[in-house]
Amino acid sequence: MTYVNEKVGRILINYVLMKKSLPPIIFFESDMQKHCSALSYFNETEDISKMVDFFEEEVYKTWIRNHCLRLKNLKDFLSE
Repeated sequence: MTYVNEKVGRILINYVLMKKSLPPIIFFESDMQKHCSALSYFNETEDISKMVDFFEEEVYKTWIRNHCLRLKNLKDFLSE
């Protein structure tokens, strides 16, 4: 997969998410191998389970983990 195709694919995924009133996700560079592996698995088996697992992980990293870090930082700031 070329870089341009990867970028367009990520943009299209986020477009679909936003059309469904869901927040976009960040595709972390450190997880690109997992993404490619999940895509390959789907292409071979037509089973979406690995893609679902990958998206769940990216959602967690994008929204939940970072949100908790922001709350912690704000709490620390307020306690000073």
